[in-house]
Amino acid sequence: MDIEIIIEKNKKDFKVLKDNSVILKGSKPKRFTSETNFFFNNSSFKIKKKSFWSSTINIFKGSGLRGEFVYNWKTGYSIIIYENNKELNKYVLASERPKGWYKSDTIYTLKDKDDKRVLSIYFKYIKWKENITAELIEDVYENYEFLIYAMYLMRLTQQSDSSGATAIVMTG
Repeated sequence: MDIEIIIEKNKKDFKVLKDNSVILKGSKPKRFTSETNFFFNNSSFKIKKKSFWSSTINIFKGSGLRGEFVYNWKTGYSIIIYENNKELNKYVLASERPKGWYKSDTIYTLKDKDDKRVLSIYFKYIKWKENITAELIEDVYENYEFLIYAMYLMRLTQQSDSSGATAIVMTG
C-alpha cells in the first residue's frame, strides 16, 4: 500500500501520491457541486451528474463520453465504461468494515464483471482526520484512472450510508 490519497482545501482538491511523488491531481470547481475534474496521462477527465434529477453520473474523457456511474438499489453503485458507444466493461464497488460496526475503518473494493478485485481503498480516521490509502492489483495506468472513479463512488456510498442512518434515527 504505497499509494496515498491526500484531500485538501475543504475536500475540493486531491492528489494521488505513489512513493511520495504526485501521479494525479484533481479538484472540484465548487464546494457543493457534483462535478470533479482531473488530469491524468495527458488527458483531461470530468465526472459530472447527468441532470439534477438523475442518479446517473457521466464520465467524460476530453469531450467524449468515457462511461457512467449507475445506481441500483440492490447492488449499489457501479461503473460502466464505454468504447465506441458500446459497453466495454462494468465495475462494482463493495464496502466492508473489518473491525466492527462502531469503527470508522472501511475497505472499499472495486471488482470487475468477473468478480476479480481491481483495487482496494482503505479509509479510516486518525486523530479526527481522514486517512486514505489504496492498493492496486496491477500497476497499470488505467487503474489510476479507476482509482479516482472508485474514490468518487466511495464518497457517494458514504453519503448514502450517512443519510440512511439519519433516516432511521428520524423515523425510529
